[in-house]
Amino acid sequence: MDRREVNLIPDVSQALAWLEKHPQALKGIQRGLERETLRVNADGTLATTGHPEALGSALTSS
Repeated sequence: MDRREVNLIPDVSQALAWLEKHPQALKGIQRGLERETLRVNADGTLATTGHPEALGSALTSS
């Protein structure tokens, strides 16, 4: 299976559901969380297109 064809939505949904039940798991973390869902196509596959300029820098979040 090509990596671009992997559907990420079920795994992410399961992880978020677990985190909702265990919010203490994130206490003390002093790092940001990347929102990779912005780079997933509507069908749940990884986006292979370039980072949209309208979203700012892909590396600096600005």
